[in-house]
Amino acid sequence: MAVTAPPRPPRSSDPVDREELEARVEALIEEARRRARRRRRIYAASVALVALVGIALYVGFERTGQSQTASLAPAARSGAAAGTPRSRIAFVGLVNGARGESSYELYVMNADGSGKRRLARSPLAGFRAAPAWSPDGQKLVFAMLLRGSARPCHRAGACNVEIFVINADGSGLRRLTRNAVPDGDAVWSPDGRKIAFLGRRDGTGADLFVMNADGSDERNLTRKPGNEVAPAWSPDGRAIVFSAVPPGQPLWVGGSRSASGPYRDVYVMNADGSDQRNLTHTREAEEWAAGWSPDGRTIAFTAYDGRSNRIFLMNADGSGRRALTAEITDTSMSWSPDGRKIAFFDDGALSVVNADGGGMRRLARNVAFEGQSWSPDGRKITFVRLRPPKNPRPTTGEPPPPSPWPAADLWVMNADGSGQRNLTRTPTASDGWAASWEPAAFGRAT
Repeated sequence: MAVTAPPRPPRSSDPVDREELEARVEALIEEARRRARRRRRIYAASVALVALVGIALYVGFERTGQSQTASLAPAARSGAAAGTPRSRIAFVGLVNGARGESSYELYVMNADGSGKRRLARSPLAGFRAAPAWSPDGQKLVFAMLLRGSARPCHRAGACNVEIFVINADGSGLRRLTRNAVPDGDAVWSPDGRKIAFLGRRDGTGADLFVMNADGSDERNLTRKPGNEVAPAWSPDGRAIVFSAVPPGQPLWVGGSRSASGPYRDVYVMNADGSDQRNLTHTREAEEWAAGWSPDGRTIAFTAYDGRSNRIFLMNADGSGRRALTAEITDTSMSWSPDGRKIAFFDDGALSVVNADGGGMRRLARNVAFEGQSWSPDGRKITFVRLRPPKNPRPTTGEPPPPSPWPAADLWVMNADGSGQRNLTRTPTASDGWAASWEPAAFGRAT
């Protein structure tokens, strides 16, 4: 068998043919082109693969999100339908005992009417003003008549009403004032560190006091016989507005008006009691301050001229006084949280008016004087609706026994008057008086 030797590799010293060299160069160039085309194809395939993986992941997450949203939506709808509570309302109820005795009771319940629980109980005429939420929603301050006190409370030394604070869950009841005279109308400062209130220390008119939230460092801010009423902190906590009888005018005695007065004016002072100023100087009408607008620029008040009331607005310095309504029957009103509207009681109905005087509208009828309160987001309003008496016409010929409050329930409605619902439905009690919503600062939406 013949054996063929392998070809000898070319040496650098061997002569090179020109055509062969050009062929080799062209072959190398073509090989480089093929490799470049392969790299481009690999790169394009890699990009396409990454894109496909990204699309697949996006579709997967989107479907998962849709599935989760779809699974949560029925729960949200069912929660809304069930009225899931997201804020709370404090109110006072009048309860009649089996032996004819009556007592005021302080309650808290969820905004849908569920979870009603009693926090405190007082004998008749105990709660003299609305329970006030602390700014953080953790506590309530209120006035309560001590057992064994006599009546009527307007007479010096006749009764002992003290200010208490309690946690919103009913724990931690604590007495803040200790005086043998009536104290009441307690309101928190915006930062929750202090409480302003009214106290009768001299046996005649009430002075405006302030104390720390724990009851310490009690101080009389007014120290004058002006029979102050309706204290309200400015939104920034730097000032307090209130109403008082000007110097030289007769005071209320025994809850009755003297022949020549009195005529309260609206005052404002710094939170430490300094720089007290009369903002209205109106001797022909009795004026009751109704609080600051949420931005602190405007003060609302009512003026009673002996025949009827009217709602007025003025700037915080007393300038720019302007009438907001025509004649109304009472003085109860409250600002909406956005400062655009004012709800007020008039002739057995709850109405609302824009802060510029327009858009007046009646929202609910058969409404009691006390109880209207805006939800923190301004979307709802609570009010007290009277229940018809069970025996409107006694057959014995004798009048029915007197009742301090008529039978009533606490209702809620949308801010436009729609969706009115009874929240309490307590046939053995009169519920809903002096209601107030838990503040928005507690982080709960309504």
